[in-house]
Amino acid sequence: LRNKDEKQISSGQENESDAFTLNIDAILQIGSVMERVGIEQKRQESFDWLAQNREKVKSDRKEVAKHLQIAIGDLPISRDLIKKCLEELIKRGKLSTEQYEKEFKMFEAAPEEQLPTIAQMSALLREFGGYIKRKPSL
Repeated sequence: LRNKDEKQISSGQENESDAFTLNIDAILQIGSVMERVGIEQKRQESFDWLAQNREKVKSDRKEVAKHLQIAIGDLPISRDLIKKCLEELIKRGKLSTEQYEKEFKMFEAAPEEQLPTIAQMSALLREFGGYIKRKPSL
């Protein structure tokens, strides 16, 4: 999650135009599908919180992140989605091909049961995919 006052840093250059944003509607669609097949109460409460507080996505990032973690953090990511996301990050200059080869290429051949969850992939991207620089508060 990023606020508008944050800039993605890549190769020492700031670039606001290509920042990724959270699509809360897509997250809630996942919750809707999960509801149909049965969902744990705590997960349901987090999806409900996200639905009722969608305007806080930019202002209360810590609370939003907490509810995202509960709602979808343990869901595995498909191999195709991993590949598309990483290709986009490489294309935008947010992930180097060297970083990809060293840290992410292993997912191409990993068995389905060893693909990362959303939370694991997020942690890997934070660790190896650049960093975010915040503007100083006034």
